[in-house]
Amino acid sequence: MTIPSKSKDIPLQREVFKNSQVRRLNGGPKMTKTDERLRTAIVGLGWVGTHQGRAIAEHPRGEVTAVCDLSEEQMKKFAEELEGNPKFW
Repeated sequence: MTIPSKSKDIPLQREVFKNSQVRRLNGGPKMTKTDERLRTAIVGLGWVGTHQGRAIAEHPRGEVTAVCDLSEEQMKKFAEELEGNPKFW
C-alpha cells in the first residue's frame, strides 16, 4: 500500500520493513559452534559498562578481551577484576 505524494508514491513504513534486509536476518548472526566464546570489548567503564562487563565475564561463554575508558586508573581497576588478561587503551 502506498500513500499519494506530489513527487512519487512513498511506501508505508510497514511495507518497507516487511521487505527489508533487517527482517530477513531473523535475530542477527548465529554462532557456528556452541563451544565458541563470545569475545567482547567494553568501551566506557561507567556504571553501565562495568555492570555489563561483569555480566559478560560471568557468563560461561563470555569473555571480556579489551576495555577502553578515558581514565587509565578505571581501566586497570576493572581489568584486575576480570579473569584472563584483557587489553586496555
